[in-house]
Amino acid sequence: MPAYSRRRETIVWIAGWPLWRQRARRRILSRAAVHVDDHAEVCAGLLIRDVGPLTVPRGCYLGPRMTIDTSGPIVLGENVGIGDNVSLVTGAHRIGAPDGRAGEHHAEGITIGTGTWIGSGAMVLPGVTIGPGCVVGAGAVVTSDLRAHGLYVGVPARHVRDLPLDAVSQEPPTTDGILV
Repeated sequence: MPAYSRRRETIVWIAGWPLWRQRARRRILSRAAVHVDDHAEVCAGLLIRDVGPLTVPRGCYLGPRMTIDTSGPIVLGENVGIGDNVSLVTGAHRIGAPDGRAGEHHAEGITIGTGTWIGSGAMVLPGVTIGPGCVVGAGAVVTSDLRAHGLYVGVPARHVRDLPLDAVSQEPPTTDGILV
């Protein structure tokens, strides 16, 4: 592991300690090429792997114990909410020879559209684009692109229904009576 990567991971680890307030956490993360807007929140326990830069724009919320792999680019829209224990994975391996199936490493970016909400324990895999205004249910695994303003649940994440564009609902999203 290059010295820069080790240094960066150490800085992110220190920033993830629960004793820091948001302002201090932002300042510490900035030393690791993680730029957090003054109106965004990054919770304790954040783990960032690899060496790519990351920007957390206005209104974003990154929940506790989140894991982000920045070997590929990650683009977050404004007002993205991400629950606890979510993983954004940009690195993968091609299928290798029989004597070593984890072949050549490659990275593909992830884009998460403005206003999207990703539930606790979800995983977003390499190369995925999540359209604006989506809700991804807890524990879902996003393996392919999600179109805008949809509710997605399951493994792999599947479209359950379209979400309204006009009014703000006070009811939590459900699918067949199951809280998402």
